[in-house]
Amino acid sequence: MKNKKGIMIISILMLMVLLMIMTTSMLLIATQTLNIMGKAEDKALAIEAAEAGIEYARYELSNDISWGNLMTSDIIIDLGNNQESTIIFNPGEHHSGNNLEGNSQIGTIPPYSAEIICKGLYKENGKEKQKVYLRAIFTRDDEYPCPVYSGGNISISGGNTKPSITFTGNETEPSPVRIHSNAELSITNSLVALSEGFLSSSSSIELINVNDDVMYKEGTLPVRIPVINISKIIEDRKSTCHYLPDNTFYLAGYFEYDSKNPYESDDPNGRKYWYDPSDPNARWDPNDPNCPPYNPNDNPDDPWDDPNQGYCIPHSSSGTTTDDPNVHSGYKPGIASFKESSYDNFINNYGDFYYNPPAGGAGGENRNFYNYYSVINFMEYNGDPNSYFQQYLNNELAMSMEKDVTGKNITLTLEDDLYIPSSTGLCETDMIGQAESASGGIAIVPSVYFPENMNNTLIKLDFNNHKIYGNKLWLGITPSGTGGIISDKTIDFICSVNDIKLLILSEESVRMLYRESPVASGTHISYRGIIYAKDDILVQTNSLSTGNKDFKFYGTMLSKDIVTDNCTTSPMACYPLMVTGDKSIYMGTVIKELKKETEGKNLLPASAN
Repeated sequence: MKNKKGIMIISILMLMVLLMIMTTSMLLIATQTLNIMGKAEDKALAIEAAEAGIEYARYELSNDISWGNLMTSDIIIDLGNNQESTIIFNPGEHHSGNNLEGNSQIGTIPPYSAEIICKGLYKENGKEKQKVYLRAIFTRDDEYPCPVYSGGNISISGGNTKPSITFTGNETEPSPVRIHSNAELSITNSLVALSEGFLSSSSSIELINVNDDVMYKEGTLPVRIPVINISKIIEDRKSTCHYLPDNTFYLAGYFEYDSKNPYESDDPNGRKYWYDPSDPNARWDPNDPNCPPYNPNDNPDDPWDDPNQGYCIPHSSSGTTTDDPNVHSGYKPGIASFKESSYDNFINNYGDFYYNPPAGGAGGENRNFYNYYSVINFMEYNGDPNSYFQQYLNNELAMSMEKDVTGKNITLTLEDDLYIPSSTGLCETDMIGQAESASGGIAIVPSVYFPENMNNTLIKLDFNNHKIYGNKLWLGITPSGTGGIISDKTIDFICSVNDIKLLILSEESVRMLYRESPVASGTHISYRGIIYAKDDILVQTNSLSTGNKDFKFYGTMLSKDIVTDNCTTSPMACYPLMVTGDKSIYMGTVIKELKKETEGKNLLPASAN
């Protein structure tokens, strides 16, 4: 019995010891768990502090791209709640750095990026309890190889055939393109190709009847549009340029021409004929007593030729056509110049000449450009590089001229950089369009005119690696080759060839008018280069027949929109194409009825930037 009682006491004691051990273990486990949970919470609070510092740096960099460039001491931010953020700039340790404006890597910082090193602290009773380091890399998303950026609204408007509009870096190695507006962006009736790029807006994006694979994001941070001091560029360069005459317009192409003043016409031997009003048959040259007698008809083969009345008739082709027939004689290739400072005046005069009376209708034989410009200087083309014509062209415009093997297409070539002191128009003897109330409708009254294509004849200006600087340029001859236009006024130019690579810089706006080449039909119109305007950029069609051609843009387009709500259509644009004033970058063709169908994919979060 006694043995049994002893065994029970021992068992009870052992059980008590086991219970004590289990209780102690549970207490230890609970304590450790609480300790771990406390440390995890402390660490989470420290991470929060570090992330707050990263966000602070992001905010500063978004508002000032150069923030942190000169900093050598840490930025300490007391967040309250026993939390503290330290953005490390002390060069004695691995520190933050700003390379957002650099195009090459600096240490561990990639180009166009900023590296932020931030220490987050959690304190207890004023002493550090938990510490965490975070490293963040911010990369500029406005440094796309080929951006299209605007400080104002962007509108891309296609036609009823839904043309393709392609943006990329080049044809052989396409690079992604970002189209961004610091305001609103809208695209209608277009197939937009961005080479794996995307659309973005600091406000909202509207897509109507577009391809459904377009990626976009709304509500992004505004993009910083660079400021280029164009006036200084012009001032620095103009002394090395060939100066053009003030307020002069030039027409290159084909003409019927007879000097308005027959008394000063050159004869084949270079002699001057002088006229004696008292004797109509007298004709003499003071330097040549053997000068032939005066012939009262400057051209006896032309029944319309009055020796007291010259004529200048620009023609839209190298030969007579039904719409624009010859009047007096054969056509002469060459260039005519006259004083003019306003394109509106010029196009109204040219349109009136073309339609009143109509070129191919009754009374067309009475058309005469001298009725609009009393002094016209015409020089007939001569292909000899040493000819008086080529010397004149070089002295006047720093250009040469040649005809191609077809004998009808003409190329003007820049031989030097040009400076425009006032206003210059370089135009071709093209057909003139007449604005209608709608496509195929009745003509607008009073008449509104715009330049159309030549008829099966191409005239182009080869920039030949030269640039045009200065004041107002109206370029109605399509540019080709490589070069640039840098102006402190709005630049208006026509583009109808694909062999082009231009730098276009304007202190005001750039208005490009594209149209199909009159001698080479194609499926698309191309532009290669950079377009920068401190105000607005417009890309519009110049011809009703090419309104829905595909458009391919290889390069960069930047617009600051320094003056809001002042966007205006170029007088070179075909009508009834109009644009409202609230656009900063506008690309459009002739628009018919729009189909309301919103497409596109918002594949990127609105907060991403």
